[in-house]
Amino acid sequence: MKNVIKSLALLKVTLDHHPNIHDYLDIFVPFLTSLIKKRNITDLRDIGKICNAFEEEYGLKIPYHPMLSLVNKAISKGYGTEVSKGIFVPVLDKINTDEFSQLSFEHERNFKILFSKYIEFCSSKHQISLSEEEVSNHFLLLLKEHDIDIMFAHDEGETILPQVTESTTGINLAYDFLRTIYEKDRTTFQIFADIAFGHIIASSILFNYKNSTNPPKAAVNFFIDTGILFGLSGINGEYEKSVYEELLRLLKANGGKILVFAHTVEEFLNIIEGCKYWIDNPNYDPYKANRALICFKSWGYHVSDIDLFISRFPKLLTTYGIEQVNRPDPNIDNNYQLSEIEFQNTLVEIYRKSDPYFDEEEKESTIYLDVQSVSSIYKLRKGRHPRTIEECGVLFITRNSSLAYASKLFEKRIDPVERFYIPTTVTDVFIGTILWLRSPISTDIQSIFNKRLIANCYAALQPTKQIRKLFLAEVEKVEKEKLLSADEITLLRTSNVAMELLQETTLGDRSKITSQTPIEIMDEIRAREKKMAREELESAKKIFEEKERLTSSSLAEKDQEIKRKQQEIDDRNAALKKANEERKALVLSITKKVQNRANIITWFVFGIFVVIVVVIQLIDSDVIKLQVNSPILIGGKIFFIIISLLNLLANFNFLKIKQRYFAFIVKKELKSYGIEPHEDATNGEED
Repeated sequence: MKNVIKSLALLKVTLDHHPNIHDYLDIFVPFLTSLIKKRNITDLRDIGKICNAFEEEYGLKIPYHPMLSLVNKAISKGYGTEVSKGIFVPVLDKINTDEFSQLSFEHERNFKILFSKYIEFCSSKHQISLSEEEVSNHFLLLLKEHDIDIMFAHDEGETILPQVTESTTGINLAYDFLRTIYEKDRTTFQIFADIAFGHIIASSILFNYKNSTNPPKAAVNFFIDTGILFGLSGINGEYEKSVYEELLRLLKANGGKILVFAHTVEEFLNIIEGCKYWIDNPNYDPYKANRALICFKSWGYHVSDIDLFISRFPKLLTTYGIEQVNRPDPNIDNNYQLSEIEFQNTLVEIYRKSDPYFDEEEKESTIYLDVQSVSSIYKLRKGRHPRTIEECGVLFITRNSSLAYASKLFEKRIDPVERFYIPTTVTDVFIGTILWLRSPISTDIQSIFNKRLIANCYAALQPTKQIRKLFLAEVEKVEKEKLLSADEITLLRTSNVAMELLQETTLGDRSKITSQTPIEIMDEIRAREKKMAREELESAKKIFEEKERLTSSSLAEKDQEIKRKQQEIDDRNAALKKANEERKALVLSITKKVQNRANIITWFVFGIFVVIVVVIQLIDSDVIKLQVNSPILIGGKIFFIIISLLNLLANFNFLKIKQRYFAFIVKKELKSYGIEPHEDATNGEED
């Protein structure tokens, strides 16, 4: 079984990296040529032998007719040649140069990483030890859950996967692992995503040889079901919403028109309308609520919000280009009318096979409307048995693989046709794959499958209704025995955390629910709360310490900055002080020099003045006998009288003249040194 997982992953690797991939069947040619080389196959016409060898080598069950198409493809590419009429042999020279073995070698490392991480995950989280064979079994179980999305297209409803031992625990372990690595290790998740996509590729060979990938001939009316409306509205989460947005784009890109029956819209709106009664009801029970109500509760909706959601629904249809139409008139084309009761019985039979706890009464309304949809498409087909999508004219697309499978089986029963044809109802995975087959290289269909895988992981990890009922019954017993408080009982009944722990504890196994399960889950909730509190405390402590460190660092930096600025101020003040002292010294030096000069000049002038006065007096008194004109003597006397009067009346004397002269000279000298004189520097002279 381990070889099957490897082969599925290698299909995706081959698609991405092999140099000779041009169309869908090219993906399988390297597998076939490698098999021919390993098994020394010499007769390419022995298809039965090749089918058996292929299954032994790769673990994939390829039926006769698809294998015949694959062999013919290899021959057309030069890997085989006709040696006589109808006898073909391999061309070993060409086969030996193929690069497939190198791709296989490069892939082996990633494959081992995936297995080892899954084994470690199961051991550390669930204390379950697994062998590599058990790991393969778990992964194959998960893939087989979605086999019906594809395999119903083959006439015999075959699957390419081998038989594996059923295990609810194994499936849930695998889903839990995928969810965990998607959230924490996207690289490892992508390894499994490639395996899942390889399953789509391998399953597609079952109907590829039926010429279902012919180029478009006419537009097709694609009718969508209620489940797809839920996806597009966002009720099932953003992953599913993006899945169906991409699917609608793919349908339109291939010439399709998107429609929805009025009764499908009515069913959707009735479900939404029913949520209004419970959304604010104190008796709301999440374990009895439908997916829409649970979603609205998680969004924090109230009645007014649901009313707004309903009012915006027509705009949602317009946004996605979806046209609403009525079902065909039941009174016309009665020749193409399905027996709705018989089809309903077929559908219920399939539901019961897939789910032993299926409640027909609970699903009565949904089943009736699904039957109406399939019956309407059958009537619109008017008895045609289309081999291609374009020949369908109309096609009903559903996310419900059981409904699609029931449609296939019932149509074959009432109108047996030997050749392959596409039934009235197909899954979203089937139609996406069919359209991808036309151009596997240029169309990024894997993004749709990856998002669908992610959505399935989260959906699968919710407890089933049967598990919830058993758990609530045990909770009631605990409540009666008063082993837990009223708040804890409420928490167990309403908490999403309790539901997650219930699934982790039981892994979908009903037998694991005991009287101790509620107490164990409550203990785990307390432990998680304590752990979360410790983590929050540690986180707050780290934040505080970091803030304290940053604050201390900031204060130290600010202290250094203050010291630096203070030093700059001190240095500037010291420089100013030194400059002032130098200026004062210069001013003092200039002042003294000017003062000395002024003193000399003043005393010299004063001396001359005194001498003149004395001489005039002596001449006037005839002490000195000099012949001086009388006007000169009179003028001199008048001059001295004026000087005396000025001295008495205006305080004008030689001292004042000396001071003015001194100030004038000092200013002039200071300016010559570039110093602006101050008043105190020129106010007078020293004694």
